[in-house]
Amino acid sequence: MILNASLWLMLFIIGVTLSVGVRGETYRTQSWSVDNIASATDEWDINQGLPQISVRALSFDKDGMLWVGTEHGLARFDGKQFEIFNTNNTAQLKSNWIDSIYTSLDGRVWISTADGVLVRNEHLFEVIDGFGSDTRVSAITQTSDGSVWLGGAALWKVENGQI
Repeated sequence: MILNASLWLMLFIIGVTLSVGVRGETYRTQSWSVDNIASATDEWDINQGLPQISVRALSFDKDGMLWVGTEHGLARFDGKQFEIFNTNNTAQLKSNWIDSIYTSLDGRVWISTADGVLVRNEHLFEVIDGFGSDTRVSAITQTSDGSVWLGGAALWKVENGQI
């Protein structure tokens, strides 16, 4: 009877140890996949050029490029490689912390960061005026009439590039 209890306890401890080890390995992997991009791999992480492992926002643009927002910058992904945009190479980007990304009906890519909102129109970034460094936008959407709305600590409607 004591042997059975000892054996049961030992198996239980081995099982818990293995399960913790598997969970730990899964957590450390930190990769994401995209189903519809043709590539030799279906996972990309910092080893393939992603700026950081915490993907916070995703949006496809009108050209089929995937925009990825992380806690350490913005990336545009063509299915093979990442083009990185951050405070070092994009003056309009005031923070590397990306909160949300939205592609509007007219094809512009809207990006909210920890320090403001900007729009990528064609190949240029434009800052949306009216946000201070203490205002966070966590959601972006658009109505059927084309109006862009921003949400966070309040709700804002964007008109002519201003709130």
